[in-house]
Amino acid sequence: MIVKNKDTKETLDFIYSCLMEFENYHRAVFEMECKTKLYSCGVLNRQEYQDMISSADENRTSAHNSLLGMVNALNCLTKNNGLPPLYDGLVSEERPFRREVANAVFEYMQTVIEKRR
Repeated sequence: MIVKNKDTKETLDFIYSCLMEFENYHRAVFEMECKTKLYSCGVLNRQEYQDMISSADENRTSAHNSLLGMVNALNCLTKNNGLPPLYDGLVSEERPFRREVANAVFEYMQTVIEKRR
């Protein structure tokens, strides 16, 4: 997809913004996991802890929904360029599909990190 659009800055910018949503979701998941593990020991009162986790969960859910939209958008872009979809499964907000999309994105991100220069 990058090769087919290498001369179209707007498309490359769009792909980049979609990929940054991958990282945004990763950050939100990591934040939620860290806060859950670090602050569940009782250092905060019950209400403070619940408020913190509720806010982190809302951020994670919002980032996840945005991620699903970006995967759909990238799939449309690949289709319009005569390429196979970026993600070949069902992109849906329903379980278990939303988790499967997230796992595929995390695998993609891991591959990018492993193949970095």
